[in-house]
Amino acid sequence: MMQRGCRHLRCSWYNIVMVKKQTLPDIDLAKPLFKWGPIDASMLLITFPTIALCTGAKGRDAYRWPDAYGYLDKEKFVWLNDLATLMRISENFTRSTILKRGREKTFLRFWRSTTKSLLEVFREIDRADLSALSDVQLITLYIKLKEAYSAYWIPAGTLEFINLALEQWLRGALEVIITDTEERNRALNVLSAPVDLTFYRQEEKKLIEIGRLPRPEQKTALQRHTRKYFWMYNSYLEAKALDANYFAQELRRVERDGTQTVYWGITTAKQRIRKEKNVLVQKYRLNSSVRQTVRLLERYTIWQDIRKKENFLGNHYVYLLLRAIAKRKKVSVRLARQLMPNELTEFVRMKSVARWESVMQKRLSQPTVLAFVGKRQRILSRSETQIFLRQYHASQIQHQSAVLQGIVASGGKSKYFRGIARIVRSSKEIQRVGNGEILVTGMTAPDYVVGMKRAGAVITDQGGLTCHAAIVSRELGIPCIVGTKFATKVIKDGDTVEIHAGRGIVKIVAAKAQ
Repeated sequence: MMQRGCRHLRCSWYNIVMVKKQTLPDIDLAKPLFKWGPIDASMLLITFPTIALCTGAKGRDAYRWPDAYGYLDKEKFVWLNDLATLMRISENFTRSTILKRGREKTFLRFWRSTTKSLLEVFREIDRADLSALSDVQLITLYIKLKEAYSAYWIPAGTLEFINLALEQWLRGALEVIITDTEERNRALNVLSAPVDLTFYRQEEKKLIEIGRLPRPEQKTALQRHTRKYFWMYNSYLEAKALDANYFAQELRRVERDGTQTVYWGITTAKQRIRKEKNVLVQKYRLNSSVRQTVRLLERYTIWQDIRKKENFLGNHYVYLLLRAIAKRKKVSVRLARQLMPNELTEFVRMKSVARWESVMQKRLSQPTVLAFVGKRQRILSRSETQIFLRQYHASQIQHQSAVLQGIVASGGKSKYFRGIARIVRSSKEIQRVGNGEILVTGMTAPDYVVGMKRAGAVITDQGGLTCHAAIVSRELGIPCIVGTKFATKVIKDGDTVEIHAGRGIVKIVAAKAQ
């Protein structure tokens, strides 16, 4: 276990203070972990949700996540929970809040209320001339956004609870009903798939429809399209608004590649998926409990997609204010985004930024480990960080075999798929994925979609049936194996890899020629 009670300096949200004793998260890194990441992230954008998830709100302790570590190094973030604890909390929350009709309605009202408040702040920022605001007005607006965005994440952050529990219950039920592994995996893919389109497929459908308009009407339609989808490739690292030129280029690409088959696939998807689900329900005579699990997975998987949209819009508005603050304080945006939400408030209020500049530079160049214990959060001291890193890296068992086992998240069009592996460790590298190549990564995010469209298959270290890679791969109709744990460590860039999309087996059949 990690040592406790180290004497160290810690940077709180507002001040640097001497602390004699501090508890650490109740997590044994040698035991099974829930791991999210590594993913591109900045301290500011990633700590909006993570602080809210673990702090919760008064009277809503059931919404709060268990103890956690957040590990940020060179703007790559990893989130760790004890898996058994998280699964217990997930199942308890889902049983007590989602399966009980009245409480589910209360939960949804709470979420809609926090969303409404957040959208009102977005509109207020849209109306404001940020350059004309005084420092006091700017920080007041930022605090409004911080409070609304943090409150939003309290209900929104429970989606993982719901989908983790539902996925486990569905898998357990089908293991009893369907003995054949390949057939069971196919059933899991179908039954866990959302029926409604994700925002990325909605955008693609609308773009194709714009391409069918008369040329004089396309410019105005593209401007409307840009206002609706400018946030699509934001991330936890930064926000970058897409402009009309980007969507015009995408329209030309879509037209060049051909749209008829893609459009037919998008417009018939809901009917096709619903039919496949009904066939399986009747074939295996699934009882009311299993059918309820399937319906809830449909609902909350697509709500996860809706949350992603609201998340990326939130990051857009945080970034608007961050740019304004950084400009006034004469520091780079990249440096300023190394602060946490409350720290940014203090940063604006201080006349001299010298103390904060050293903190920001340190976080940009050195590993930072956040400890979430109960409702409190802190940054580990240097000595604690070294202990954590030794134990964390020791827990990452080396896998020597050329064969990996994962979860079949999408079967694609055939049982076997063979292709060249392309290792991608950041969305900045996604352009390296060529047509028909196998994208191999830790986990995917919306800014990976441009590469996923070219890929012939996807393999990830992390994830389950309701993760981003699983949902998008099903929509694209390509094989996807998630949760392999070691793919990015075992597979080398350029290796020839074969996927068994029925059993979740990944095999290196030929190493890249040296």
